Amino acid sequence: MSDIPLSVSTHLPLARFTWVAEPLESSTHYLTPPPNIANVSQSATRPNSFFEYPETDCQERQKGNDLLPSTAEFYGLPLSTKRNFSENKVSYALRIKMLYPNLSMSNTAKIVGVRACELWHLPVFNELTESGAAAQWLMPREPDESDHEYVSRLRSIFPDPELTVKDLCRLSGVQERRMRTMPEFLTLSSSAQAAIDAIKKSSDESSRDYAVRLTKNFSGLRKRDLSCISGLSLRELRNTPELRELSPTAQAARMACPKTDDENMSAYARRIKLAHPHLTILECSSLSGTDPYNLRRMKVFIGMSDNAVKAGMEVPRVPGECDAYFARRVKASHPKLTSSECAAIVGCSENTFSHYAEFNIMLEAALDVRQTAATNPSESFNSQLNQALLLEVYRDDCSVSDILPPSSKKSKL
Repeated sequence: MSDIPLSVSTHLPLARFTWVAEPLESSTHYLTPPPNIANVSQSATRPNSFFEYPETDCQERQKGNDLLPSTAEFYGLPLSTKRNFSENKVSYALRIKMLYPNLSMSNTAKIVGVRACELWHLPVFNELTESGAAAQWLMPREPDESDHEYVSRLRSIFPDPELTVKDLCRLSGVQERRMRTMPEFLTLSSSAQAAIDAIKKSSDESSRDYAVRLTKNFSGLRKRDLSCISGLSLRELRNTPELRELSPTAQAARMACPKTDDENMSAYARRIKLAHPHLTILECSSLSGTDPYNLRRMKVFIGMSDNAVKAGMEVPRVPGECDAYFARRVKASHPKLTSSECAAIVGCSENTFSHYAEFNIMLEAALDVRQTAATNPSESFNSQLNQALLLEVYRDDCSVSDILPPSSKKSKL
């Protein structure tokens, strides 16, 4: 690359660069804008390199020459057109388009600093019909109104023949593919109309509970019909665990271990996993209604030994029993269980019951090491620590915390 420093000039709104060679002053390259765009010659020559632009862009460049006539408006934009610190590029492009309606999509993309293909899907860059412009003037968008709320309000006032789906996309900013999955734009079948007449939604019932109740009574309903009746979108219906299709194995597990009335979703998922270890996370999520992400964080779904699974099935939990007492009862029935296995069975943290005596029993190997280490006792903690570290090197079945006396661990560790 040549060591000739370069200066850049541009004419707006396309921010085109004109490369001019200047005398060499230093070995660093720098880019500086001209003081005024009016003083820059439009016939300035450019080198034949990859900075050349196609001639088709030159015609489009002439469309918005009157929008941003000076360099100050481009490099030092007014306060109303500057990009905010927390504003992303798409939102900034939408705001620029609202301020300059005649600005083309390619020009807006160059000002914002994105590619034009990243803006073509935005409805604001499409023209509104006469009915869409009238709806925008009669029903402007509220400041705290979301995209879907604005679409629902427009659809309730302007039916389909008056306001098309494309006009709604341009007004609200929702993509057409996403909008056609909303309940307001779905049509009901004959079976769905029969379901509406048979089962009415109560006043204190949520849309999710209503959809689950409809599915239990009318298992043959389509997802589109269920979305139109309940008011949930197709995406929300797909993410509802109770509405997923169960495998024959999961159906047999639900019949063998039904959910009790006073049992929450997480406790039921833990109990049915212990009773049927072959169930997957998605099957347990569909049976209990718990989100799969929350189930993956539970220790019972990470992995348990056969002894822990057997202990969880043999020792059921008493209604109203706290976590600590349940853990102590499981430990008393199966003394070989570790603290992590007890925590997985109970569904709590190890810190809940770690202070009880039955969970602080030292390993037999550690007791043997302490007896051999007591032949040369030392009152200094550093000497005890060095002795424990030395013994740990030759004993792989115990750790330093098992070798040190309990008083030393409490006071120093």
